[in-house]
Amino acid sequence: MIQVRDTFQIKFGKIDQAVELFSTLRERSTVLPQGQATYEVLTDLSGDMFTLVTATHLDAVAEWERLAPATWAEPGFKEWYKSFQLFVSDGQRRFYTVEQANDGWSGPGAVVVRTCFRTLEWR
Repeated sequence: MIQVRDTFQIKFGKIDQAVELFSTLRERSTVLPQGQATYEVLTDLSGDMFTLVTATHLDAVAEWERLAPATWAEPGFKEWYKSFQLFVSDGQRRFYTVEQANDGWSGPGAVVVRTCFRTLEWR
């Protein structure tokens, strides 16, 4: 299983509108996975202000390669994207291999804690 994580830096004061736009995208899409655990919209509580993350869980990269162009080709996506661009100042996409699934811990209102470690050179 893989996780495709899109991280967007949202302009000051626009996070609520950006989250709402992603909610409407999911509701009207005919190709995005509809299962609760396969697609999440997250906002950052502790890092850079106004960070929005979408996480899509898929079986393989090939599924992403099929879903992404189908999503972008849906009727109304270009108009949706033009609206979303007004709120975004920067972004990145990362592909992760899910080494261990965490069924049952995620859902609306859940707090996800992420810890990052940096290795320093031994002296």
